Amino acid sequence: NVVIDSIVFLCFFIHELSSVEVRDLTKSTLNCSEETNTSLLHKIKTLFTQLNLNFNFWTISLFIYIFNNNENSIFRNNFELLELYIDNLLDKEKIISEKTLKIKYQQLKDFLSSLAYFLVTEKIQTTYHISYEDLVKYIKEYKDNHPRFVISTEELCSLIIDKGILKLNKNNDNYSFRLKGVFEYFLAMHMSNNEKFAEEVLSNKEFYLSFGNEVELYAGFKQKDEGFAQKVLNITKDYYS
Repeated sequence: NVVIDSIVFLCFFIHELSSVEVRDLTKSTLNCSEETNTSLLHKIKTLFTQLNLNFNFWTISLFIYIFNNNENSIFRNNFELLELYIDNLLDKEKIISEKTLKIKYQQLKDFLSSLAYFLVTEKIQTTYHISYEDLVKYIKEYKDNHPRFVISTEELCSLIIDKGILKLNKNNDNYSFRLKGVFEYFLAMHMSNNEKFAEEVLSNKEFYLSFGNEVELYAGFKQKDEGFAQKVLNITKDYYS
């Protein structure tokens, strides 16, 4: 325990998963044979060591999810790992091949990035939750501003809810992104498409410090934006000097 100004703080530490814990996680999640489990563990150890990825619950769980859907997936960093997860979560291949679905895959991602931005800027008081009524209203306004976005409001609502992108909070009957990492991904995507928003994040100290993951993901979207990386370095030095 640590005492600061007579206040006692309990110390908690997040440790990397051990080999035994990774084995137990893969076995319980996939319910696979010992041979498949051993093969998966070898892939995890080789790739995560080679690519310097952390052996934590988040990254391991993502890899298991992707492996279960496509064991030939290859990724070079955390950003590509998350992108593969997003593609699987949104069922990219089905959306691309489904001719009756009146939305393109990139259109869906663009909408979700816009929705994430709306939640973080307009729904702070509800901790980024939105009522179904407001969700429908937002979709209609988005459609009005994007003439080529022709999918019906009802179909889009069903799509993002049925696929588990949004989840219902039964305590307040509001919806939010199911996973924080997915929410952060789409916020970073909006940053990469909206220079003004990116500047707002960097220009506000409190805002910037709470957007660490989004800034890192932004670098994945804009891998050649050396100016942004330099700006982040300079701002970080100023904040902590």
